[in-house]
Amino acid sequence: MKKWEHCLVTMTSKDMRAFSYENPGPRVEPIVRKAGENDDAPALSRAVADLGSQGWEMISPGSLVNPGQQSSLALYFKRPLGE
Repeated sequence: MKKWEHCLVTMTSKDMRAFSYENPGPRVEPIVRKAGENDDAPALSRAVADLGSQGWEMISPGSLVNPGQQSSLALYFKRPLGE
C-alpha cells in the first residue's frame, strides 16, 4: 500500500502558512509577501508553485472553520512518502 506525506496551506486575513507533515515531524513555514506586493495572491502562487516543484500535488481546496474565529482558505496537498 502506498504511503503519503501531507501538507496544508492556510490563508487567513492575518497570515499565510504551510504546514507539512514530513519525516521526522511537522513543520510550519510562513508564506510572506515580497516588498511592494499589495495583496497575497503572488505570495500564495509562489508557495503553490514551490510545493509543485517539490513533488506535492494539490488534492483539494477548501476552508477551515474554527468556532468563534474567521474561516480560512485551506489547500491540501500530498506526495508519495520518501520523495
